[in-house]
Amino acid sequence: MPAMKRPPARLSHLTLAKMIGCLIAKPCDASAIQRHTGLNRDTIYRFTTALRNEGAMHISDWKKDRLGRDSMPIFRLGRGVDVPRKRAR
Repeated sequence: MPAMKRPPARLSHLTLAKMIGCLIAKPCDASAIQRHTGLNRDTIYRFTTALRNEGAMHISDWKKDRLGRDSMPIFRLGRGVDVPRKRAR
């Protein structure tokens, strides 16, 4: 049986405006978007995936974890090429 796809995230107009406002100010990771909008990370990642699929957003950098590994994407509005995630050694 094929895996079921999730429907796209639905956001209120105000929440969408807050998210876009946060991203216009500067590139943001999911934690910054979460603090600014109050959305959970699953909803944020579904929305950012939809924007990336449409070419309206890209990954501009990666936030490092305490061991120096790329762990959280930093999103930027606009067309661009995603910065690849570096493999851990």
